[in-house]
Order: sequence, then C-alpha cells, then structure tokens
Amino acid sequence: MDDTLCDETKSDTIARLKVFDYIRVKHEEIDFSNFKKKYVEIWKKIDESYEIFIAQPGIGERELRRKHANRVLQACGAKNKQLTHEIVNIYWEERRKALRLYPDSLPTLTALRKFYALSLLANGPSDMQRQKIGDLQIAKYFEHIIIAGEVGYSKPDPKIFQILIDKYSIPASEILYVGNSQKRDVIGAHRAGLKIAWINRKNERQKPEILKPNYEINNLSELLSILL
Repeated sequence: MDDTLCDETKSDTIARLKVFDYIRVKHEEIDFSNFKKKYVEIWKKIDESYEIFIAQPGIGERELRRKHANRVLQACGAKNKQLTHEIVNIYWEERRKALRLYPDSLPTLTALRKFYALSLLANGPSDMQRQKIGDLQIAKYFEHIIIAGEVGYSKPDPKIFQILIDKYSIPASEILYVGNSQKRDVIGAHRAGLKIAWINRKNERQKPEILKPNYEINNLSELLSILL
C-alpha cells in the first residue's frame, strides 16, 4: 500500500513539517534547531527496529509515535505529557489529511480486478493501516487484506507472504506481488517464491545484492500491458 498505491512519503513529510511549525511558533522555550535534529535522529533509531515493533499484534502506531515524541522532548529537556499528546495528534491528523492515492492506482485496480483476484499485503500497525484503507476507500478492491500488526510477521519475513499464498489454491510462482521497497518487498517476495513487479516510482538504482525482479515498472498502469 504505502508508496505503491498511496504517497505515504509525501504525507509523512507534510505531517512532520506541521509538527516542526507547531514547535517553532507555539513553544519558543524549546530550542527549535535541536528539536528538529533530535526528531530525525531518534526516529532513525526507532526505524531500525520498526519491522520488529509493527509485527507485535495489539501495539499501535500511536504508541510508537508517543515513544518517539517522549524521547525527543526528553532529549531537548522539555519532557511534557501534554505536549507529547499534542505532537502525536498533530502528526497523526496532518498525515491523514495529506494522504492521497497515486493517480494510476484506482484505474489500475479497477481494470485488474475484472480478471484477477487482488489482495493487499501491508507492513504497519493495524490502527494506522486500517484507517488509511478506510480513508482511501480501497477495501472493496481486495479479496484479502493482510496487515503485519494483525498477523505477527512483517515484510521481508517470508512468513507474512506465506499467509497470502495460503489464501489461494495455486502455486506461489503463479502469484505476482507488486511492491516498491527493495528491502521489504523484492527480497521478501523472492524468498517466498512469488513473482515480483518492483514499482520504482522514484527511479532508484537497483541494489546489486538484491535479486532482479521479474518486472520493473515506474507506475501501476504498466501492469495492464503485462497482465491484460
């Protein structure tokens, strides 16, 4: 879903900048430059173990964001429960408002579901991903929706791909998996024996240590010429 069907990177950037603006304007007692620096540094550390965190059923994105905000404020000498709550709410709501499907997403889903069974496989905690699916109104396009935070595994672990494979009575090699992340999607799908279409919207270089995908596309509409 994220950065394949919808522009998660853009919505995250917009939400983060809104948090920065709030601290700069409303909380002059906090060193703004230090806040920005710590915000990025501490999130990077959390992100290193993100796959482990999100694969724990019952743990939500809001909890992760609270931990992040608490650590940032503590590092700035401004730990404050109310401010932590405000930061989390601003980030959550602004990201939600900014999230958009790519223009090619709905036309491609509409065309493909006439001929294929479609499923959605997403990393992330259940609370965040279910809200996105609802806001984007895309649940109707999929037979199955598998979310890391609900099943206890996250990409690139082949176990989460196996959950998808088990939904269908066909060999894994007859399933085409479409994803944007070389680390999570391409590696994980290869390990599970799926065919992979790597959607490279940002014109990234393919990493030499990662097996080449079956297809490389720049937008979802290219799937139509491959599959129809």
